[in-house]
Amino acid sequence: MDSKKQRFLRARAELARLEGLRDAIEEPFRKQMRMATQRMKAALEAASDELADAEDDCPVHLGQCETCLTPLFAGDEGSHFSDDGWLFCAEHSPTYAYLLACWEQEGADDWESESSFQDWLLRGQGLRAHDPQSKYVYVLG
Repeated sequence: MDSKKQRFLRARAELARLEGLRDAIEEPFRKQMRMATQRMKAALEAASDELADAEDDCPVHLGQCETCLTPLFAGDEGSHFSDDGWLFCAEHSPTYAYLLACWEQEGADDWESESSFQDWLLRGQGLRAHDPQSKYVYVLG
């Protein structure tokens, strides 16, 4: 046999030998990885099932506090502020002083009808009836 063929056969045999060694080294790790993957899959499925059950038993999730990102649910104390639907937890809800300042910025000149002007005045009276430093907080629903 000529030397080129012998070189090829030796190289192929060496490659097969090294691949066999690699497989022998890697097989225990593959087995461990398969077992770990199976355990992780089972744990993820169990966690997913638990979340689904918890959602069924949980009050309605309304969103999260715009300031601290605390999840807010129906029945929690907090406030819904602005037409944009901003939610705040009780701790980060605005004070009546802040709401009164916003009310005053709206001004009395921009109303299309007498009833909307009267509503604006009543809102201001309601805001003034509270301690300015207390929080505008109620049970969310």
